[in-house]
Amino acid sequence: MDKRITFRFYNVTMPRRARLSFEDALAQIGNIRKKVGRERQLGTDFYMRAEDISATRGAISGELTRIQRTNFPSEIDGENRIPLSTRNPLGHSVVFRFLPATGHLGIQYDPRTISPGRFIQYVGAMMEEAAFDIEPIVHDDMWKQFNGAPVRRVAIGVAGPSSLEEVEGGDAAPVVQSMVNMGEAYEAAKILIDVSMGTKKGSLSEKVKGIVRHFRKKAVEEKANVTKLKAVIKNEDDKSQELDLLDDILSVRDTLELTDHDHDANYKLKIGRLRDEMNAWIK
Repeated sequence: MDKRITFRFYNVTMPRRARLSFEDALAQIGNIRKKVGRERQLGTDFYMRAEDISATRGAISGELTRIQRTNFPSEIDGENRIPLSTRNPLGHSVVFRFLPATGHLGIQYDPRTISPGRFIQYVGAMMEEAAFDIEPIVHDDMWKQFNGAPVRRVAIGVAGPSSLEEVEGGDAAPVVQSMVNMGEAYEAAKILIDVSMGTKKGSLSEKVKGIVRHFRKKAVEEKANVTKLKAVIKNEDDKSQELDLLDDILSVRDTLELTDHDHDANYKLKIGRLRDEMNAWIK
């Protein structure tokens, strides 16, 4: 088990005409007595359910499990590699904590297991009247630097470019279309576009900032697998500075003393650390 844990923080928003709050949706899911009744299929071979959901001290905490039914790993028995001894599905989990008073959501960030977007999709699948969005809590200073400075270079990397949604008009349209075309023409799994001034003085057009914001938005919405989003800007002192604009989301990384087999103990440890980090970071 990986003992390195990352927590990320978001704001949960809802349409004005929504009839069900996020707090009520979580409570109703938690009130489903049998856990099998909380299971939903969200995609091909993607099954998910909520485990423990409880309200304590003004917060709703819980655990989400992705259920693995295919592509099982093997066991290692000395020199041998043997089939997994259990026929039961496997469970891979993340923890979350929601503050109804502020709309803040903290979640263990492990998109290979359950991404924040999948969590919101799951709540919507469980509750017909539930429709929510999440926006990351970001380091504002990074974006203030980017928006207010001349840009010398931008690098954008995307995996699975052929799955990008085409954009009609806007600053990002030529870049998106180029990625889609290259992905289809060359069957490329990844594409990196690097635009810079090179050794020439000056800066790129202000339109490049709209391109960066477009891919940043698609990354947050999980509508594009953006693997790289970096910019080199000129500071007031005329020095260059590189910004990693995928690293702007407020997050905390830590190493926990997780055990290999005591799931309940691990849950308590992770949710306790998430509570402490939210108290420290979210004001």
